[in-house]
Amino acid sequence: MNDALQYSYGHRPGAVDYTAFRNADATETTLQSALTTSAFYDCATLDPAILKQRTEEFAEHLSWSRARILEHQQTSLRQILHHAASKSPYFRDAIGKLVETDAPLESYPTMGKSILMAEFDRIVTDPG
Repeated sequence: MNDALQYSYGHRPGAVDYTAFRNADATETTLQSALTTSAFYDCATLDPAILKQRTEEFAEHLSWSRARILEHQQTSLRQILHHAASKSPYFRDAIGKLVETDAPLESYPTMGKSILMAEFDRIVTDPG
């Protein structure tokens, strides 16, 4: 196993050291990172073209300014909230108006385990 996989960023066990993306021979680290992110990006297989695209995208993020990172986080958060409100009956009722008005995150309700368990069928957005 590549040493970069054993020693993680911030010393968190199991995390990948993303500085390895800068190294030309970080193939194993890149592949390991792709394996852990492929499910998130809904990739059925590790298509080399997709792997290359994602690796380049992540490597580019390493040079972003703090302002660019915050902008990206806010854009991603809005996309996730919009998806939840448009695909989940529970979230449509719970946060639909907040999403429509682009309300600040602090105004959104929290969800405890009891709500998740009671409303699970209305919460999930997976059609299957």
